[in-house]
Amino acid sequence: MPKVEPAVLAWARTTAGLSEEEAAEVLLKPARGLSPVERLRRLEAGTNEPSRALLKKMANRYRRPLLALYLPSPPARGERGEDFRTMPHPDALTDGRLDALIREVRVRHSILLSALEDEEELDPLPFVGSMKLSDGVPKVRESIRTTLGLDIVEFRRGSYDDAFRYLRNATESIGVFVLLKGNLGSFHSDISETVFRGFVLADRCAPFIVINDNDAKPALSFTLLHELAHIWLGETGVSDYSVDQKIERFCSEVAASLLVKASELAALDGVASLTLQKRVDSIQQFARAKNVSGAMVTYLLIRTKKLPPTEWGPVTTELRNRWHASERDRRLKEKARGSKKGPNYYVLRRYSAGNRLLGYARRFVRTETLSTSKAGALLGVKPTQVSSVLEEASL
Repeated sequence: MPKVEPAVLAWARTTAGLSEEEAAEVLLKPARGLSPVERLRRLEAGTNEPSRALLKKMANRYRRPLLALYLPSPPARGERGEDFRTMPHPDALTDGRLDALIREVRVRHSILLSALEDEEELDPLPFVGSMKLSDGVPKVRESIRTTLGLDIVEFRRGSYDDAFRYLRNATESIGVFVLLKGNLGSFHSDISETVFRGFVLADRCAPFIVINDNDAKPALSFTLLHELAHIWLGETGVSDYSVDQKIERFCSEVAASLLVKASELAALDGVASLTLQKRVDSIQQFARAKNVSGAMVTYLLIRTKKLPPTEWGPVTTELRNRWHASERDRRLKEKARGSKKGPNYYVLRRYSAGNRLLGYARRFVRTETLSTSKAGALLGVKPTQVSSVLEEASL
């Protein structure tokens, strides 16, 4: 059996976003007077060698093929692919969980493409890469609006959940897969919205949009439209909607103008003269009525010069603090009511995958185009859970 390089073990762990303590807890037990962490450190220092069984456990936990652990040295960084734009936020450049999540989604996407090819259903979608930055925001916006059949009155009719469901269904109906995923399988591996809000695989035949469901509910619809704009441009990558990046700014303007007309912002004239607290109150009230996020409204106010750019930080920080506070209050109220049982696991997995992916997985299993094992990988669940996840249910 070839020798495993200790540096490769450390590389595989860190790029999976795991600390020594987190990895040791699930991989090792105390032995010969050494704690699990001490044993892991010895393995990564080359003092001890891992068994074949342990290497298999590591490959599974680190979300790597077993052969990757036999590399002669850690590969150079860049595994997100050259087509993946990164974000200016420092956490995004160092968070191994994001790399692991992108790898997982790429595997799921490749399984889907292979099945579609077997079924001879790899038909290019006309809108993918159909526009350029030089076409301008209005042209891209109207193309998306028309293709989706977006009815802004219907979008604003219900709750934030209703609005996102309406938009997600419209997006999936035109051939785009929309996944919700913000961790690597459990809340212990949650990835903050400051690391990524969404990313997109702008494939011509089966574009994927992945949305971080750790973000605030009002932000999800904007994220979806922002990533759709990337698909129209044919741009694969990770997004945080920075106002400092040309493509990100363009896609944000497309998304925002789809949800709120510039003329509607007249209701917030004079908001700059208010105190921070009253300013945020006004923005939140306006945003709730439109089923959008306060951050998106703030962005529009800055773009239309109703607020100076210096207000972006203070206003969005206050909005984020209020959201986190409301989430804490919600959890405390649930605890006080004695609510211990969360949403059904299979309901959550179906919601994460989306109706379009579920539909294809269900058909591919029925026609034996995909094995149960491959279907599990496509859906992000264990093979034994596939049948329960694929039970007929609409999101």
